[in-house]
Amino acid sequence: MIRKIVISILTSKPIWIWGVTFSILWLILGVFVFSQGIPKEFYLYYAGVIVSALIVWVYTNLISNLSNNFILSSASLYYAFKFTKLTPKKYLLYYVASISIITLIISGIMLVLATLLFTMRFNTLIFPNNILGF
Repeated sequence: MIRKIVISILTSKPIWIWGVTFSILWLILGVFVFSQGIPKEFYLYYAGVIVSALIVWVYTNLISNLSNNFILSSASLYYAFKFTKLTPKKYLLYYVASISIITLIISGIMLVLATLLFTMRFNTLIFPNNILGF
C-alpha cells in the first residue's frame, strides 16, 4: 500500500508544479539573480541561506499539497475502514511512511540541483567542511 500511495503522490501534478518547479524557480533566482555582488568569502554562507529558505519553501509546498490529497481521499476512507481490514492506525502509518519517502525523493532532487547551480555560479564546489554537523 505504501508503494501505491507513493506512486499516486508522485503522479500528482500539483506536487511537481508547486512543490518542485516553483521551488526550482526560486532556487535559480537565488543563485543567479540575487547573488550579484556577493564577495567570495561569503559564498558558503549565502548558499546556506538560500538552501535553508528553499528547504522551508519545499516542505511548505509539499505538506500543503499532501494535506489536500489527504482531505480529498478521506471521503472514501470510511468505506475502506468498514469493509476491509484497513484500520485508521495502519492507514496513517502508511501515509506517514509515504510522505517520508516522497520528502526524501524531493529533497534529494533539490540538493543535487542546488549543488550543481551553486557550483556553476561560483565556479567552486559549495559544500560545508562537515556535512553531518558533528
